[in-house]
Amino acid sequence: MIINGVKRNLIKQWGTTTISLTVSQNAVEGNTPITFPTTFPNAVLSLQASVLTDVAGGTCETCRPSATSNTGATLRGMSISSNSAGSPTAGTVTVYWEATGY
Repeated sequence: MIINGVKRNLIKQWGTTTISLTVSQNAVEGNTPITFPTTFPNAVLSLQASVLTDVAGGTCETCRPSATSNTGATLRGMSISSNSAGSPTAGTVTVYWEATGY
């Protein structure tokens, strides 16, 4: 029940996962599914993701949800990453995620 902007009985869940990033048409990207520890009974209100570790030599790693349900989500990782020759470099990033729902 929402009263004056306060939500009672919010559920917060969090975890970490890794995303393998591969080179695809000069972009470095990848997807990974996550399953929430507990199903949200009604809805997911927010899902945030932050990159904890980057691809060696990479810059500008980012992660965002690309699909969300009450049981889990798909996280999409992207990187602007290159080796000394300026070619895109594949790698793995570690991602922290936090979901809020009720």
